[in-house]
Amino acid sequence: KAHTINGANKRGRDGTSVGARCFSASSSSSSGIQSIKSEMEYHGFCYMQPRKWPRSDGYLHYRKKTMTGHLVCAVHADYYLLIRSFAKLAEVDIRVMHASV
Repeated sequence: KAHTINGANKRGRDGTSVGARCFSASSSSSSGIQSIKSEMEYHGFCYMQPRKWPRSDGYLHYRKKTMTGHLVCAVHADYYLLIRSFAKLAEVDIRVMHASV
């Protein structure tokens, strides 16, 4: 039997049901951002606020900074989540994936 969460049945690749959490918009949004921020800091990234106006050339430019003796990359959360998923797929470290982009 599949778990029904928000009207969707969740199953793994092997056909077994996968449990997923339902999030409420008010309480989990701040805790979700805090968990992403702490995970980003653990992997050597610094959280940047979302941009309101994109650059004219359409590309995002990220800079590396040295903070407390460590090299830190300031990136947006959506970029970090994208890089993290590709790094898991390629089975490499997130910083290696970021350096290769």
